[in-house]
Amino acid sequence: MDIKLFYNNQQSIKLSYGIVESFRKQNFYIATSKLTKLLGNLDTVAGYIFSQEDFKELADELQLILPALLDAQDNCDYFLQADIIEGDLLTLLQKIQIAFQERDLVQVPDFFERNMIALKQYDFSLYRVLDKENEDEGKNSLLSDKLTLSLAINGQPTAQAFANGQSFYLHSTVNPEREASLLADSLKQAEEYMVFGMELGYHVLELLNRYQSARVHVFESNIYLLHMAFTYIDWTTYIANGRMRVVYNDDLKQLVSELIEAKSVTAGQLRQAQRFAVGITEAEHRVLEKCGALLPAAGGSVLVLQDGFYDTDKGVQTSAAPLPFLEF
Repeated sequence: MDIKLFYNNQQSIKLSYGIVESFRKQNFYIATSKLTKLLGNLDTVAGYIFSQEDFKELADELQLILPALLDAQDNCDYFLQADIIEGDLLTLLQKIQIAFQERDLVQVPDFFERNMIALKQYDFSLYRVLDKENEDEGKNSLLSDKLTLSLAINGQPTAQAFANGQSFYLHSTVNPEREASLLADSLKQAEEYMVFGMELGYHVLELLNRYQSARVHVFESNIYLLHMAFTYIDWTTYIANGRMRVVYNDDLKQLVSELIEAKSVTAGQLRQAQRFAVGITEAEHRVLEKCGALLPAAGGSVLVLQDGFYDTDKGVQTSAAPLPFLEF
């Protein structure tokens, strides 16, 4: 089986979300242009699944969905096209993607060496930190116990964390990229973003791609998450052009000092941030609770959390329920 089929179908899933969104916003020209690309992808995938006996059920579903979608397209029924793609086709594409994964078709990307070459040239201090961690076999074995790579339905890497007998995912198990896009939709445009928590970096990448002039400052205290982020996403462009700056310190008290120096948030906002930062330990939680002095807040910056954000202009906090503590 050609691995290109997997990435072709992955692109079809991404296109489907974009098509539905464009139709719903009545951007019909954009939607129909993307639909043409989607139908071309489907033709390639259909040729394969119709030739495989073990894909028969999926092929039968596609035979029902495609004619209905093409009829809606011929009738210029934009709303029906969106409904069919959202309600029927997306579900089928996800099933196909799972079937591809079960056949070990996926090749997980590994950009660590490329990123390290860029870091060595442009951010030598972070390069040394990651290089030391990479050579520490003990830490790498601990990484496998506390954080495990898994694949979302769309085939993108996500991570599962284990703590205190519990497990939870750090990103969507369906579409991490889409999840990051929805988070970015909630943020106003800014020249500087302060991101508290790297995870695998999908939210960071979304901000960099969406706002071409913005700089993103990432504050992270978990070396294991940082290693994973630099393995599964290619950051070389943003390292080279200086638009992404990663501040790492396993001592949260010192990391808070770095955030203070950025003069973008108050201590009260930091205390709020720690409740939602993935990877924070209970000891680090206590450190943040003791940060009492107010810090000068600069307007126009946004503190981005894993499950919420703080707009320093409006003083608005949005958040989800706190995540479990990770004890490393």
